Amino acid sequence: MAYPGGTLPSTFFYISDTTEATAPTSKKFTAFTCTEAGTVTFKASDSGASLFEVSGGSYVAAGADGVGIPLEAGMTIYGTFSSITADSTAKGVAYVG
Repeated sequence: MAYPGGTLPSTFFYISDTTEATAPTSKKFTAFTCTEAGTVTFKASDSGASLFEVSGGSYVAAGADGVGIPLEAGMTIYGTFSSITADSTAKGVAYVG
């Protein structure tokens, strides 16, 4: 599958523990590929409409509060995230665009 963004990622982070990874200044994470299953929390830079979660049967903005998504190895999430945090079991590669 071709990368869906306008340009290829400029760098990447390997997420392997519960430390919150923050995108470099003026950059965002644009994708995360899970290499070991677990729950990964994604945060947007603000409470705007760039990150959603399901609450009470409808989508609500998650924004700066973040949303935890259970992932299996091999799954990739695309979006625009300011930070990514894995639980104690999840590992993966976060791409910076």
